[in-house]
Amino acid sequence: MPLAPGSQDAVRVAFRAGPGRLVGDGTAMHSGGVVRAGDGAYLNLHRPGTVRAVIDVPGALGRDLDRAAEVDGWSLFDAVLRRCRTARGQ
Repeated sequence: MPLAPGSQDAVRVAFRAGPGRLVGDGTAMHSGGVVRAGDGAYLNLHRPGTVRAVIDVPGALGRDLDRAAEVDGWSLFDAVLRRCRTARGQ
């Protein structure tokens, strides 16, 4: 996500696979899916509402994103999931 209009800097939100963290690679799961294995919580990163939540949540959590950086998407997972569920009325 760009930091300011016209800026070449961007914040990248990355969901990396690891123990208990599944990231779709297009074979067993579609490329936009991320799953927390312990409880099966799932985000579809291709859905516009999910993308909007991923963009909005860092600021809502008070993250300082005034320069280029990479943010661990898993650190945002619960807040993004809550926001998506609330938007869907769940």
